[in-house]
Amino acid sequence: MFRIDLNNECMFVSCYVDDGLISTSSMELYYDFLRALRSEFTVSQESELKYYLGVEIDYDLENGTLKMSQGNYLRTLLTRFNMSACKHAQTPSMPGEYLTGYDCPSTPNRHQMQYYQQVIGALLYAACYTRPDIAYGVNQCA
Repeated sequence: MFRIDLNNECMFVSCYVDDGLISTSSMELYYDFLRALRSEFTVSQESELKYYLGVEIDYDLENGTLKMSQGNYLRTLLTRFNMSACKHAQTPSMPGEYLTGYDCPSTPNRHQMQYYQQVIGALLYAACYTRPDIAYGVNQCA
């Protein structure tokens, strides 16, 4: 995330691999920045933000609301980790329950460890953006 302050105007630029997002208080600053960026890189421009880095974005300017979700991302995870038929729970972890080293396999194989790390990493990504309710449970598992 980059912040640019110029002539009492402000612009935020978020870049990740080949995705970028620009938010600014000045259309002039936006177009100047876009022009400079295009002089060095191939840039496509979407008019309305709907999806960014796995996050679905729905905003209503009239009501001043913004909704972010990761429904598609989470459904993909359920399929990827063979959990599409799992039952949902009201809470992501049992209150007052803590995991210890005794809850881990004594000699996990390499495949089990990589699989577990992939699950935890994917869930941490969701917890950071749109699912803070699972953050404690996922961090306990990490």
